[in-house]
Amino acid sequence: SLKSDGDFYHDTNNGILYLYLNGYYPSAKYNSIEIGTNMNIITIPQNSSNVTIDNWTLKYSGAHGISVGANASNIKITNCEVGWIGGSYFDNINSPGGRYGNGIQFWLSCENMLVDNCWIYQVFDTGFSFQGKGNYPYTTYKNISVKNSLIEYCSMSIEIWDQTSQTSTMEN
Repeated sequence: SLKSDGDFYHDTNNGILYLYLNGYYPSAKYNSIEIGTNMNIITIPQNSSNVTIDNWTLKYSGAHGISVGANASNIKITNCEVGWIGGSYFDNINSPGGRYGNGIQFWLSCENMLVDNCWIYQVFDTGFSFQGKGNYPYTTYKNISVKNSLIEYCSMSIEIWDQTSQTSTMEN
């Protein structure tokens, strides 16, 4: 279904990127090409703790810049630039045609999270989000701090979104 110059598709199952160009090499039309594929730049697995990401530039992802899994603790993201993030389509039957992509996302219960001195910009969805969804007995978001950071040109700057089916608690 790629029909116009510049249309592209990322096949995440096979790791192949398709780019449509009508009859010429990319260098004949473009000085450079930057395409965000449908994958996170950094994924911190659930139950992780004591992780620091410092002084990184993270750009050009169709999904999330940094995605932190459930039940994480003591995560520090400092002095980072996170830009041109999101806009990929969900590969999910429950959200057909939906698009997503957060700069920094903490998923489900988390504690002692710090985002400090970061520049987060040009994000399709939210610059910074802590959120969760599903059938869980409880979720707790505790001691979350976003400070000394600039969040701009995002659909939303900061998002708190929890659709767990039972109890959700937010502290500090």
